[in-house]
Amino acid sequence: MKKFSALLLAVLLLLATLPIASAAGSASLSGPETVRAGDTITLSFRAGGGIYGGSGSISYDSSVLTLQGYSPSIGSTWAVEFSGNNFVFYDNSMQNPITGSSTIFKATFRVSSSVAPGTTVSVTASGVTLSDGNADFGVGSRTYSTTIAEPLSSNAELASLTVSNAKITPAFSPATTFYTTSVPYTTASLSVSAEAAHPGAKVTVGSTKLVPGGTVDVSVKVTAEDGTTKTYTIRASRQQDPNYVPSNVNTLDSLEVKDFRLSPAFESERLYYAVYLPYEVDLLDFSAQLTDPKASVDFGNASALPVGESQVEITVTAENKDVRVYTLSVFRADYFDPTLETEPPTEPPTEPPTEPPTEPPTEPPTEPPTEVTEPTEPAPVEPEKDQPRWLWIATLVAGLGGGSAVTALVTKKKK
Repeated sequence: MKKFSALLLAVLLLLATLPIASAAGSASLSGPETVRAGDTITLSFRAGGGIYGGSGSISYDSSVLTLQGYSPSIGSTWAVEFSGNNFVFYDNSMQNPITGSSTIFKATFRVSSSVAPGTTVSVTASGVTLSDGNADFGVGSRTYSTTIAEPLSSNAELASLTVSNAKITPAFSPATTFYTTSVPYTTASLSVSAEAAHPGAKVTVGSTKLVPGGTVDVSVKVTAEDGTTKTYTIRASRQQDPNYVPSNVNTLDSLEVKDFRLSPAFESERLYYAVYLPYEVDLLDFSAQLTDPKASVDFGNASALPVGESQVEITVTAENKDVRVYTLSVFRADYFDPTLETEPPTEPPTEPPTEPPTEPPTEPPTEPPTEVTEPTEPAPVEPEKDQPRWLWIATLVAGLGGGSAVTALVTKKKK
């Protein structure tokens, strides 16, 4: 504090040596008009009127306000010093007086959240002394004061909602946020009027344009003072143009499966495709672009896909209800656990090759030894009665192995 007082005295003595500047000198302390409990407010201290410096002290009720800090706001050659709530400011070059009015510094405060509405809050810059280079002169105190306002309203309801060219259902009620209406083709937009229940709330009505043969949601958004919002919706259906011919286009411009590839590549007129999945994937995430935005697409059941082959049908329905079905064959791999040890298939034990049984060597069949038998003489054959003697002799000789002789004999006898 002694250092700050010495600095202030030195500044004032220096200012006293400057040439006289003809000015009245002025100071002010200002801040926001509306303050609520819990707000953070910033006050500005301004001074001017041909001055080269000044000093003063800030005072406030610490039970209501908490000082967040001071920040100098004047630039160029000027300096601002603080010691507690005391301040001094001066021109370092002693050549640039403030002839008009400039913000010297700003003070930021936090308003206690427990302050009741209607409470007066004030901050005072007291003992303000200015110097014009010839003399110091006091300008007294400058006070900022305001009354704590009521908390911001959170009321985001409507007091009324009317449609002049249509009947909404059900009848309006602030608590009811959804309504419907149907209008003829000749009604191109809704005429909506809405009023907020709280004067501090703001009402915003969205687009009221209607689509022939379609349904449009017209939104009415209410934003309360504290930022709370509430949206009322009017779902309006407009009849189709009686001369309108619905589209029969039921194709897709594109079809994709996230993270996987169709086989073959997609073509609008091609109806059958395949996709291959690992075991860990049991659902498909499709994205598609309709050729005609008036058509609709149904991706069928593409979740909980079984292991093996299954089919997913993607149905495109044209505006005129014509249907086209794209069929996707899905092949999901079977489960494989890499932690299981796989053993090579076991083969039956191999036995040493067995040699075919050896047969005893076959010897050529031996003919039973022929016994040399003495020829037995045939019993004497007596010639038959009236048989020629030569024939009997031939027969006898033939029996004894003399065939050739017999033949010769017979031949001779015939001659």
